[in-house]
Amino acid sequence: MYQSLAALCAALMLTGIVYVLVKHDQKIAMRQQDYRYIIFGCILLALGRWLSFLQFSQYLAAQWQSLGTVWQFGERFISEGVGLIFVGVGLVRWLPTLTTFQRRASAYRQTSEALESERNILQGLFNSLQGALFVCDGAGNFIRWNRFYQEVLGFSDAEMSHLKAIETVVPEDREFVQQQLLEVFSQGYAEGEFRVRTKQGKTLRLYGFASRVELDLDQNASGFTGIAIDISALKQVEAELRRSQRSLQMHNCFLTLAHALTQRLHGSLEIEDIARETTTTLHQYYGETCIGFYLLEGATFEDGLLKLQSHAGFSSERRVALNQLTASHRLFRYALQDKTLQILDAAELACFCDDLSPQSVALSNAAKVLTIPLVFHEQQFGLLLMLFQEDKTLASYEIDTLRALGQSISLAIANAHHFKELRYQARYDSLTTIGNRNLFHDTIQEWLNAPSLGYELIIVMLIDLDRFKDLNDTLGHKLGNTFLQQIALRLLSALSPYQGIVCRLGGDEFAVACPMMHSEWEEACQHAVELADILQAAIQQPFVTAGNVIHITASLGIAMFPNHGTDSHAALRSAEVAMYAAKQKRTAYEIYHEDIDHYTPRRLAILSSLGKPSARQQFFLCYQPKFDLRQKRLIGVEALARWHHPTFGLISPAEFVPLAEQSDAIHALTYWIWEEAFQQKKAWQNQGLDLAIALNLSACSLLDPNCLTTFESLLQQYEIIPAQVELEITETALMSDPRYALELLQCFANLGVHLSIDDFGTGYSSLSYLQRFPVHALKIDQSFVVDMLTNEQSLVIVRSTINLAHSLGLEVVAEGVENQAILDLLKEMGCDIAQGYFLGRPQRAEQVHRFSAEGLKRVV
Repeated sequence: MYQSLAALCAALMLTGIVYVLVKHDQKIAMRQQDYRYIIFGCILLALGRWLSFLQFSQYLAAQWQSLGTVWQFGERFISEGVGLIFVGVGLVRWLPTLTTFQRRASAYRQTSEALESERNILQGLFNSLQGALFVCDGAGNFIRWNRFYQEVLGFSDAEMSHLKAIETVVPEDREFVQQQLLEVFSQGYAEGEFRVRTKQGKTLRLYGFASRVELDLDQNASGFTGIAIDISALKQVEAELRRSQRSLQMHNCFLTLAHALTQRLHGSLEIEDIARETTTTLHQYYGETCIGFYLLEGATFEDGLLKLQSHAGFSSERRVALNQLTASHRLFRYALQDKTLQILDAAELACFCDDLSPQSVALSNAAKVLTIPLVFHEQQFGLLLMLFQEDKTLASYEIDTLRALGQSISLAIANAHHFKELRYQARYDSLTTIGNRNLFHDTIQEWLNAPSLGYELIIVMLIDLDRFKDLNDTLGHKLGNTFLQQIALRLLSALSPYQGIVCRLGGDEFAVACPMMHSEWEEACQHAVELADILQAAIQQPFVTAGNVIHITASLGIAMFPNHGTDSHAALRSAEVAMYAAKQKRTAYEIYHEDIDHYTPRRLAILSSLGKPSARQQFFLCYQPKFDLRQKRLIGVEALARWHHPTFGLISPAEFVPLAEQSDAIHALTYWIWEEAFQQKKAWQNQGLDLAIALNLSACSLLDPNCLTTFESLLQQYEIIPAQVELEITETALMSDPRYALELLQCFANLGVHLSIDDFGTGYSSLSYLQRFPVHALKIDQSFVVDMLTNEQSLVIVRSTINLAHSLGLEVVAEGVENQAILDLLKEMGCDIAQGYFLGRPQRAEQVHRFSAEGLKRVV
């Protein structure tokens, strides 16, 4: 019976334990079927034991004993069979959970050991931290603290445990600490500086950081942790640093003053700027001080006055009294003689200002006077005067700074004087003392930069003395220099009624510029001519020197700005071109125009294009007919080169041929013309048109060693009969080197080529050479042919040339036939061949057939 009760109780107890574990421990992953098996199995075991305790079989009759045996078997089956099966199934299904219990128990032991180790480490760190570390509850009571904080405060453990954190704070800082603690509990964090008092009464300055912390797992109690650093020593260092900083600030203040003033003076090259910058800068640092900048008028203070150049802080009365100081005044004489910085207090000042002069009275009102002489390399420039209204104590570094400033100011003044000298030398001629080339250009630029002056046109003249070198070599350089000085004075005197300038450019060249307002071109030219006559008259006045009377002339070139140049340099260049033209023409003056300028941008562009390979594609040939006046037929053509420039359009041979002759381009151009002409003549021969062709031979070609061989090879290449080719050479080309020209022309004549002298009458040919040259014809220049109807001299030249040529057995070719009257006159005088616009203009090769028909009609 007792065993049955014990089994029942054990089953019920096991069931309860399983239920509690499953229901209250959420980490046990056990399904309901698992613990129901165990509970149901325990109930069956208890029930079997209870039935066995009742022993129902003893109450059965003998005939029912077999039923009792079945009953006992059922009891055992239910309790020991089915019950154990259910319990076994439940335990087997719960075995993984029991394994989890074991792992959790092992992990718990490891965690406990790790936590204990961490706690020991944290405790060690907590106590070893060289700073206050503590934990307080919500009321501010110390809960935990480290050893450092306890030693700093000087309290025992028992005393610390009964202290509130606020009680250690000095009364003056408690309100601030309370506000910070409120911020900790509201915001979670706060920091600040506060003071605490130790047990011994010593006050320490701390800087603390506090954070809110939850003191239990349910977060029902809050406190705060605090970390504080002792900054008492740091504060002492800061105080020392502040004192040092104030001292350094004063030093830096004066260093800044010195640097600022030095920087300003470094770029100042005018004495007025230096004086103004000095007084302005010093007054920014000495607001209550009167500062005066004095310059010495004279070589030394003995013979000069101290003139107030700039001031700051002077009242009107004091400025009047101290505007001009006599260097003989005892105070300034003392300061200038000593040449060092002087500081005088009121008592010392009274010794120097004991007279009743306005200067002494104005000075005696100051509490302290400081004087800084401005001296550089023993040269005295002036004095810097500072009048202090209060008895100010000047530190040593302040005095040193002012002394250094005096040296910087003196150096700046010396540089300004030197720059003034250099600027004068750079802008003025040392010999004549008038302006030089720099002043000339600068003055014109100043006129242009001042629209208020209203200058719209500037006359620019260049004057060059004729044969001055001969005069200089004859009379000597000293007398030549005197002569140039006299010329400069004359030009200045002649130009004085006008608002102009005269400058010496160098040597015997002088330049004149005269501005004009609202002038028309004709009026400006007339005014320029009048001014040129005045200047020429001044120059041509006789000079008397060493008993000799010397007459001299000058060539003068005139240009107008901006018509003849985009700037003063270009205008002066144009005037130079005009001046050289005046020398060549032997005239008193010339006004610039493009026709006399051989160095224009257009000329340079053409010259540059001539050297390019692409230029050959821009050239083409035209052919002008030549008519026999006796046979009345077309006998040939003259090949003339034309150039269609991509920028300038059609360019005349009179413009590009001289440029080509100045470069190697003439050779390539000549050979191209020959080849093109021979190629065209070959084409005409194939068409049955038998025409002679005339080609020009320049002076440069005569000097070309490849000229003859190239010409001969072209004749052979195109199968040209030499007798049907005529080479025209100008008189100038023949006479440049007659001997070499004779040899070369003889070689051409040996080939069978006809030779003629082009532009006859314009050169300087000698009749003796003319007889020796193997020429076949003379070509009269068109200038004589065109003018012979109106100019008797031209008519005589043409008639004489025809007679001369015929007497020498030469043919005569007249070019420039412009009308029927000229043609009739030429036929009357017996001219052989004629060409001109009346007979036919230069045309392209395909139009030569038309020349034959129309030309014959005009000739007839």
